[in-house]
Amino acid sequence: MEDNKVKIHQDEKIQVEKDGQTIDCDLLFSFESDDTLKTYLGYTDNSLDTNGRTNIYVSAVDPFAGDLKLEDITDPREIDMIREVLERLDQEANS
Repeated sequence: MEDNKVKIHQDEKIQVEKDGQTIDCDLLFSFESDDTLKTYLGYTDNSLDTNGRTNIYVSAVDPFAGDLKLEDITDPREIDMIREVLERLDQEANS
C-alpha cells in the first residue's frame, strides 16, 4: 500500500442519505489514494454496534466528478487498503 496521508477532522459534519433520510454525520478522517484517484472519507452517525462500539463508515468520493457523491466501496483491494488505514489509525490512537 502506498503511504496514504490521513487527515484527521474535528468538528466537521457531512450529510449522508440513508434509507431516504438525510443524516448529519461527524467527519472523522479523509485520505487520498494515488492508485484509485479517489478520496476516502471516514465518518460516523454516532450509532453503536452490538458491542457498544461506535459505528464508523468509509465511502469513496471521486474528486473529478461534477457532484461529490459518496460511493460504496466494493473492490477488495480498496477494502484492504481502508482496513490498513483504519488499523494504522487505531495503533496511533493507542500509542
